[in-house]
Amino acid sequence: MKINSGINILLLQIVFVAASSCCPGQDTKVSTGIPPSVIQCARIVTTKSKQNSCFSERFLNRLSAVTRFKVDQHLYQVDLESKELFKYPFAVLARKGPMGLSPTAQKHLKNYLLQGGFLLVSPQCSDKKWTADFNIFVQKNLPEAHFELLDADHPLMRMVYKAGPLLAKNSEQNSKNATLRVLRIHNKIAAVCASDSLGDAGAIPGCACTQGFEIINSEFLNVNILAYALTH
Repeated sequence: MKINSGINILLLQIVFVAASSCCPGQDTKVSTGIPPSVIQCARIVTTKSKQNSCFSERFLNRLSAVTRFKVDQHLYQVDLESKELFKYPFAVLARKGPMGLSPTAQKHLKNYLLQGGFLLVSPQCSDKKWTADFNIFVQKNLPEAHFELLDADHPLMRMVYKAGPLLAKNSEQNSKNATLRVLRIHNKIAAVCASDSLGDAGAIPGCACTQGFEIINSEFLNVNILAYALTH
């Protein structure tokens, strides 16, 4: 995937006031030892599912390398039951199986999206149950929200790297078309939801998905998604 030479990199010099906190009225402290100007991102876990998801962090380093954003190189694991989530402007929700969220977790996820947080939703191994449960969560908790298929001409698809047609492959190198949906709340994109994994699992030892598909060039798509989240 080629870098978009037409992007105005100076746009990425903006002072992102919410770099350490997405949500007004919430605690704005960042992790000890991290300068406030460094953007931190979260990896969401749930109380019932504490295991790490196969979602590579290397897109964070790439964004820092090709733009003027200063991004922490780690995704900080945050339990959805905790208010720590509200310290992060961007979070990855990459799971499989039923969501099984408690009332508290549902409330936090709803408020995170309503108060300006940006979510990247990735179904691990193309898990259809996970996608269906997330859709149900939105229908029940966010009646003001709606999904839209992300068009190939959308600015997100060329924020930093020019994305071509989306394809996903499995471990047997079979390929299929893939899609990205956006979740709009009050005409603002609050989440990007993938049809298949965006985990860039090949960068993580032992994380190959044998029963599902992963979108090709996930690392570069994740750079675009994060850059879009931080500038819109």
